[in-house]
Amino acid sequence: MSGNLGEILLIAIETLRIPRTYVPYLSKTATKELHVFSDASEKAIAAVAYLRTTDSSGEPNIGFILGKAKVAPTSGHTIPRLELSAAVLAVLR
Repeated sequence: MSGNLGEILLIAIETLRIPRTYVPYLSKTATKELHVFSDASEKAIAAVAYLRTTDSSGEPNIGFILGKAKVAPTSGHTIPRLELSAAVLAVLR
């Protein structure tokens, strides 16, 4: 019986869908701000974007938009060059 239950759970997980909500009631916000951050090290470059909104009462809401990461090139790149690569990663889709 546990084998059948496991199969049923796997099928249920495959069909599970969770809708992404950046922030509640986006159309009712007073302000919308997109914040993008990037960083680099000798091992990796990365970027992340968040949406910050405030409603009419001043209550802030923050929602994750996207995150990207790549392994840094193995040689010949300085940290400033890698930081520039991370900034490029942040603005390209």
